[in-house]
Amino acid sequence: MNTAQVTPAKLDILLTLARFLILTASQICKATRSPKSLKETYRQIQPLIEAKYTDYIFTGPPRWGGKPMRAYFLTDKGFRYLKQLRLIGPQGYRARAIRSRSQHHFSHTLESNELAILCMRLPKVFPHISVAQIMTEHELKRQPAYVDLPGGVRQVVIPDNFVSLRTPQEYNFVFELDRNTEWLKKPIVRKIAAYIEWERGTYSKTFNTEVLTAICWVVTQGGEHRAQMLCKVSEQVLQEAQATHLADLFRFAAFNPAQADPEAVFYASVWHQPFMAGLVPLISGGSGDGHT
Repeated sequence: MNTAQVTPAKLDILLTLARFLILTASQICKATRSPKSLKETYRQIQPLIEAKYTDYIFTGPPRWGGKPMRAYFLTDKGFRYLKQLRLIGPQGYRARAIRSRSQHHFSHTLESNELAILCMRLPKVFPHISVAQIMTEHELKRQPAYVDLPGGVRQVVIPDNFVSLRTPQEYNFVFELDRNTEWLKKPIVRKIAAYIEWERGTYSKTFNTEVLTAICWVVTQGGEHRAQMLCKVSEQVLQEAQATHLADLFRFAAFNPAQADPEAVFYASVWHQPFMAGLVPLISGGSGDGHT
């Protein structure tokens, strides 16, 4: 396949991989305008692999006794092709750096991307909602923020996703994926404390807006018990930081982004909020207020 044979559907796949870094075929199907079916997605990807514009690695456990799942990414050639068309920026890219990453890293990135794709699907459920901006984990890592914590500790803040919605009211959500890999309390406390300081200053500079509706912890492993534990820890951190007025900024829920319903994630009462006895939604009746 030469460059003249890169159809709009194939170009869409290449651009989507550049944005998300690594995706499964199912995720590509959901994140692109075309192809419309998983079978067609595979048909469009195969020529890109043969032309060495994309490649894949196996990730996760074998399925039903077969091979592990394929996760696709751009090759250096594919990146150069998009760069020559001036469709992406001049940032550095090395495909071998992707191959060298751990299975834990792949799993985290794929789940984070699944969460972003879920948010992209929301306007299909509610046509009056538009997605003004979505930033993926890959994009956010290019602009890390640093905050100073008590005790002279300097902490980096890199959310897994940033989602900006319009109803037309502005709603901005930051998502943090929790895969139950941090068992010690101290790293969790530090991360929550860093988000409090980030909201107080660096957030508005990073996203050029004063509106922050919620910082959402999505627990993908550990279930409700883990979500409740994180919420309790956040209460302690908010009290110690004298920031209990920011309690409604933090939300914690346990669900699988690949199986979740966008409507339920945003409008159903499935989220724990510090100092609240019951569960709450992210958007209350479609007219919740953001922080300004």
